[in-house]
Amino acid sequence: MKSWIGINLILLLGFVADLRAQQPVPDKLVVLTFDDSVRSHYTIVRPILKEFGFGATFFITEGFEFQTDKENYMTWEQIAELDHAGFEIGNHTRDHVAITEANYKEQLQAINDRCEE
Repeated sequence: MKSWIGINLILLLGFVADLRAQQPVPDKLVVLTFDDSVRSHYTIVRPILKEFGFGATFFITEGFEFQTDKENYMTWEQIAELDHAGFEIGNHTRDHVAITEANYKEQLQAINDRCEE
């Protein structure tokens, strides 16, 4: 966990692990996540996070125009660079299903469908 300007930053997997271990949640906790694989996450967000030594989780999607529009979306090479730089890479559902409103079977199906693509 990294403290900065009175907030506590933690990676998503660390937060989930703490919850599962029934650890107390610190005040002013922040988990940074970024969705949809837009290029600005790589060109703007990544350098700022690196400058301040912050971690984050990037949820990657192949939806929208990801496959063909490399002007506005990250390439797989850029995503791999995020991973190698220590950022977390997560699986984004393909259809923006409200995953917290889905039952376990529906959640698992959404994740498995996305992994199979």
